[in-house]
Amino acid sequence: MIRLSRGRGCAGNRLLSGPWLIPLLLIAAALLLVRPVRTVGVERRELARLPWGSGPGQVGRYRSLDGLWRGPTAVATAPDGTPVILDAANHRLLLGRRGDRGQGQGGGRGDRGLLREWRALALPGAGWYTALAPLPEGWLLADGRSGALLALRPGPDTGTPLPLLAAPGGRELRWRRILLLRGGPQAVTVLASEGGLHFVRRRLWVLEQGALRQVGESGVRGPEAAASALLLSAAPAGRALAVLRGGAPLSRELLLLGGKGGERLFTLDLRSPAEAVDLLGELPGLGWLLWRQAPGRPAAVELRDPRGHLLWSARVAAGPPYLLHPAWLSGESLTLLVPRGEGVTVERWRFTRRWALTWRW
Repeated sequence: MIRLSRGRGCAGNRLLSGPWLIPLLLIAAALLLVRPVRTVGVERRELARLPWGSGPGQVGRYRSLDGLWRGPTAVATAPDGTPVILDAANHRLLLGRRGDRGQGQGGGRGDRGLLREWRALALPGAGWYTALAPLPEGWLLADGRSGALLALRPGPDTGTPLPLLAAPGGRELRWRRILLLRGGPQAVTVLASEGGLHFVRRRLWVLEQGALRQVGESGVRGPEAAASALLLSAAPAGRALAVLRGGAPLSRELLLLGGKGGERLFTLDLRSPAEAVDLLGELPGLGWLLWRQAPGRPAAVELRDPRGHLLWSARVAAGPPYLLHPAWLSGESLTLLVPRGEGVTVERWRFTRRWALTWRW
């Protein structure tokens, strides 16, 4: 005889009944309604405060042709992470002393952690230097008046000029200038502009192992030469090169230049025709850092993912006394100069990856 007995049910049945039912329903609802997203955390530290002047630990300013006061023209970081300021008005570099730490945002130590010691390095010649980038040994400078590059290395040599700009097609050049220096110290991106009354050309170079290699070019003829048809900025992106160029009058395109040509990452819409957008560089694993500025308004630093979605943004005081925005991206840290009434503040923003939960709709 076979005796049949009534079982007590399996473990799955017990989970679907009794006190386990409500927690399981809540977990299932959370999986359906909430999704994890990658976000960014930013730690802002004040590294130094430099008043106006020409003495130790001070920065100079001058009145430009448009009647506005201008301050330091560039900032970068040394291999040890300390800031280096291009104090063009005083014709020198200011190199921060290693060892001091800046004050973290929201801390309570006052200004005891500020970087106070600076070493001044006089610049050679009579050039008006407007851009700065590190080399394996020394610094790369751009002369804003002649459009020349100068490799400034330690030792008795005062500086080595690097040939870069030439007249396009034999045309007379009315002006020439270096727009930006990015990257380094092993590879520096150089964007040069040259042109006259009826012609503008932008050439993109990469300086590697002391040699210049042209990697891009754009040009416009006639009085309609506008930013919407030219290369605007560029920055290293791993083994490739990211380029911001003009699209339609109210848009900008971010391209990634590699071995197979250009790949368009996303298009950025402008808020007004007068707004300027600059590519500061790539934050590995996070996205692209952009500087946006419109006349009469504070500047905005934006972080966008590879599809162009806004991950984070912050406002920065900008405009006079600056002609350009001195900011330098190295790894996951942005060093920038913020104008104040009595001088400038050196800040460092460190970006980190975070995860958060958000609704799916």
